[in-house]
Amino acid sequence: MKIKSILCDAWHDLWRGRYPLALLILLVPLGFTVLFGFVYMENSVNHIPLAIYDRDQSNASRKLIQMYSDSERFTVVDQIVSEGQLEEAIHQYDALVTLEIPKGFSKDIRSGKQSNVLVTVNSVNNMFSNAALASAQEINRSYTVAVGQKLVEGLNVVPDVALNMVYPVHFGIRILNNPTNGYTQFMLSGLLLNGMQVSMMGIVGPILIGEILRRRYNRQTKAVCIVLANWLPIWALGMVSFFISFLVAVYGFHVPMRGNWLEVGVLIASFLTFLISVLMLFSACASNRGSSMQLPMVYIMPGLLYSGLSWPSFDMNTVAHVLSLTMPMAYVGDTLRDLSLNGMSPMLWSNCAYMIGIGIVCLVLATLIFQKRRMRAFDAEQKESVS
Repeated sequence: MKIKSILCDAWHDLWRGRYPLALLILLVPLGFTVLFGFVYMENSVNHIPLAIYDRDQSNASRKLIQMYSDSERFTVVDQIVSEGQLEEAIHQYDALVTLEIPKGFSKDIRSGKQSNVLVTVNSVNNMFSNAALASAQEINRSYTVAVGQKLVEGLNVVPDVALNMVYPVHFGIRILNNPTNGYTQFMLSGLLLNGMQVSMMGIVGPILIGEILRRRYNRQTKAVCIVLANWLPIWALGMVSFFISFLVAVYGFHVPMRGNWLEVGVLIASFLTFLISVLMLFSACASNRGSSMQLPMVYIMPGLLYSGLSWPSFDMNTVAHVLSLTMPMAYVGDTLRDLSLNGMSPMLWSNCAYMIGIGIVCLVLATLIFQKRRMRAFDAEQKESVS
């Protein structure tokens, strides 16, 4: 049977039924993009619940409290009146951050003594704690500089000179590519790719083992024709699915796209080559349809964690780094984000070459294993018919 006929069968299989498999390829990545896009729409962690324990009740303490209140990062939810209430607010999750201003705060400032303000952060969720600590440090620094300037001005020093005396070194910070530190720009493209992995896992897994167990084509049909005819339509739909979802991310959720669209296309084509081929290999090795989806799940699902998107690959231990090298997401996640935010990726072409190379190796192995198991199935069937 010619490959064209098998290709038509494979294409028809993707679209038949009340719930076509092709829709999974198209809609699952899109669903991941939309759902996680809404989750990260705020772009940064704001409105962190803050409880305040002002033991001084002075103008100086109220000015500090006002600076916290004016910050978008915090929302003052309670004014605490005792140490016990402060501890309870943290432990009961009524507040994730508390600000404790000591008694004698204003007096210590006027007399030139050091005064210790305590910020307590519930670090159960690192997203809250990191954002809260960074913002608290910024507010405290601004307050300290303002207080110091006023004290020096009291010595008959002009304001500008007073500011330079209390804040002699001015550090400038320049944040490139993601200046708002937004989570949408940081994570959404990777979650989109993870959605593609999930959709492919359920569709590619049963293909070859299904043909081994219930053979549609005769013995003379070449295994390579069956493998390629099933591989190509899924690869093509995967490309369409990615660009639909990525366009939604770019224009619907404002993920920047500073890179070359053609380079993005080459990257995703390489990623799909690796992904579909390795799933074909799992399918060729599986003992039944169930294991053809269970085995890839163990391999695919940790991919996002090992991709370098949420934890940098250069800071992984040796075991984690070696494991990450076997997963498609390790070569596409950071690279796509670099193209999106930075406009280029120094690892683009080497990662593409690696994914294509490993994809070809996996596809060849899948074809050889599929051919051997398929012939064994035909031989077993023939022996049964003779006996």
